[in-house]
Amino acid sequence: MSLFARFWKKDTNHDKVIELDPRDSLGWVKKGLVLSKRGRYQEALSCYEKAIELDPPGYAGIWISKGVVLASLSRYQEAITCYDTAIGLDPRLAEAWDGKGVALRNIGKWQEEINCYDRAIELNPRYALAWGNKGLALHNLGKHQEALKCVDEAIRLDPKAPQVHSTKRMILQVLSKQSKDAVVYDKIKNVEPEDALVWNKKGLALASLSRYQEAISCFDKAIELDPKDALGWNNKGTALTNLFRSQEAISCFDKAIELEPGNASIWFNKGGSLYAFARYEEALKCTEEAIRLDPKFKATYKLKKLIFEKINE
Repeated sequence: MSLFARFWKKDTNHDKVIELDPRDSLGWVKKGLVLSKRGRYQEALSCYEKAIELDPPGYAGIWISKGVVLASLSRYQEAITCYDTAIGLDPRLAEAWDGKGVALRNIGKWQEEINCYDRAIELNPRYALAWGNKGLALHNLGKHQEALKCVDEAIRLDPKAPQVHSTKRMILQVLSKQSKDAVVYDKIKNVEPEDALVWNKKGLALASLSRYQEAISCFDKAIELDPKDALGWNNKGTALTNLFRSQEAISCFDKAIELEPGNASIWFNKGGSLYAFARYEEALKCTEEAIRLDPKFKATYKLKKLIFEKINE
């Protein structure tokens, strides 16, 4: 049974429950869950806060739900505090450790992230989501072989686990092209020109090897040489997205757009980044602007379709 299964009954209307008894904390929790599923995170957050106010210190599950919506609002440090509170109430909840790991990813604390997944897996070795998230974390650190083992285990446990198949494809693509990319990088690794374009190329070579932090250093050098280089800001935003550093990534895309507002590719990349961070309404606006600027940009239509699917879930 799901952690929150006891909050759900097919014949119960959450608004009616609250109307009959506004001090029913479970009614507020259920309303929060419905709103969260619809992407109305700020309203969901208010519901969870009301539930906790009515029944302090609250159930561990409520704190996990609050952490989820805070993470969806890119308020990652607050989300971590919520997961820590849930863990304090029930340290054996694998979901809390997994959620904390995802939030840590978004503030760049990758080793702590992996430690959380390890704890979740220790508590529940059959928790496919934690195995998949650990695989993604290892992939982001460039540990592709270890990542592949984790993702394979997630698929073995639950072939329908979210995003594991796309993560596996991503890992296999990197592994298949690494030897070629390594040759390219070896040719330019000792080059330190005073040319922003070459630094961008060097950064892209590193990014293709999933060495995103090193790539960012190259893009920073390109930006230092030419602060008005929209390409450098765009590339840095993409690398930061791959490290799940959402606010920094979006800031880079915003700077690139400020420099080249008519560049459809930058609008597309910003939309893809916002989509990756579950900020679907904002992502949709970016894809619409990309299509307005370049109606022949086919990838944008595919992204827009994916965004609509998420909004309508």
